[in-house]
Amino acid sequence: MGIPGLLQAIERGKEMHIKNLKGQSIVVDGHCFLHRSCIFAPEQVVLQDDVSRIVKYMIGFIDNVHKHTAAPVVLVFDGGQLPLKKLTDESRRESREEHLRMYKSLIKSDPREARKHMMSAFTITSNQLSRISTEISETYKSDSWFTLMHSPYEADAQVAFLHNAGLADVIMTIDSDILLYNPSKVLFAYDPKECVGRLVTNEDIYAKDFKNMTMPQIQRTCVLSGCDYVSSLFGVALKTSLLALKQNDFNLKPAIDYLHVDLNKQLQNYTTVSDYYNQVLRALLCFQFHVIYNPITNTLEHYFPLQNTEMETLSKLGTGFFGQTTENVNKIFGGNGNAQIQNKIKNVFKGKQKKTLEKTKRIILKNLKCLLFRRSELVLYFYSLSSALQIYQIKLYVLVPTLIEQLLKYFCGLKLVELRGLFYIINQFETEQCQACQYFHSTNNERNMTIFMYLTFVKDQKIRKCIYSII
Repeated sequence: MGIPGLLQAIERGKEMHIKNLKGQSIVVDGHCFLHRSCIFAPEQVVLQDDVSRIVKYMIGFIDNVHKHTAAPVVLVFDGGQLPLKKLTDESRRESREEHLRMYKSLIKSDPREARKHMMSAFTITSNQLSRISTEISETYKSDSWFTLMHSPYEADAQVAFLHNAGLADVIMTIDSDILLYNPSKVLFAYDPKECVGRLVTNEDIYAKDFKNMTMPQIQRTCVLSGCDYVSSLFGVALKTSLLALKQNDFNLKPAIDYLHVDLNKQLQNYTTVSDYYNQVLRALLCFQFHVIYNPITNTLEHYFPLQNTEMETLSKLGTGFFGQTTENVNKIFGGNGNAQIQNKIKNVFKGKQKKTLEKTKRIILKNLKCLLFRRSELVLYFYSLSSALQIYQIKLYVLVPTLIEQLLKYFCGLKLVELRGLFYIINQFETEQCQACQYFHSTNNERNMTIFMYLTFVKDQKIRKCIYSII
């Protein structure tokens, strides 16, 4: 459903014809457009188990996008049920069943009203999705520019991963919750008939209502206003949740108490405030650690790597709610399906792996400059950068001087979590670490001393060892 009111809270972006994205690779949240296709044949799908018109619509949609962009297209569908979303899914299932009952009771007496209920009863079963995927894949099996994949769980996290790791230039979706993954470019509400959509950039997110805010703060605001993972307190929408968080310096517990006690907002679906608070924490963690499929390494991974500090929280909340990385990849994709996806996605994006080192440095510097005024997000950027560097097949150590040169001026203002993000990268590869040591030894001693004094407060022993070896 997305986040109600989120698109109105940011800069509108600009409407544009898709031809303006020519040459830019597209990753599509396929489930959004599957549900949009319900206007064509809801009765056929729900009552007759016939998906032929859905397949026809999706093929026409894919052809339309590729015709105007002349670039690679990746279509991503949902996978298994995300444990955290179980209550939402059950509620929606009950609602669909009720609408189907209403359809059957009204179809003879009031066909027009009955059809409205049928639209609300529409859903794609797992069996139907499998058939749709098979037919689409078969249609494009000889086209190197297209690939289709299923996320282990929710498609939006998989789409965001491919985009933020540098495997796709633009996201195409309908749901606004993709913005909570901090994307660079999103084309919303694409109309294949008019070939027009609304392009929202990263700068648009941090404007209007969210000006001077960080992504973690935006995530908290949206989750407290209600999302697929947790319902809000009764009567709390985006503006109210933002007010509560600003009143309490974006601290979750005081903000929830403010909403519940001071503003008298009542609980929905939760027996205690503590239960609600824990579910909000789970929702926020899910946006960071949702399980995705990495087609380059052919493994299931968390969106961002789990660290010791998060593990302490998860020991109280549980870990299974954002999916399992222990699932067998072949089991999820079936047979050799994942190998085919892996090969296809490498072919689709092989041009991206040929980017020059200098161009990559410029991209990194540009992103760093954008993020320096939102310092708490640097750690997230470093994690995604680590994946991107592997995809681009660029040795990490040659970029370490570039990164550190930019950050040294800001070291005294950086938080420990950001330092962990920086040295997480340095610590990834032993050979790169050796090269980084050489760089540090050649720099100004005064700067090294500043870093050394600041890092005496670092508690993580693994990071301390890495830092001391460098300094």
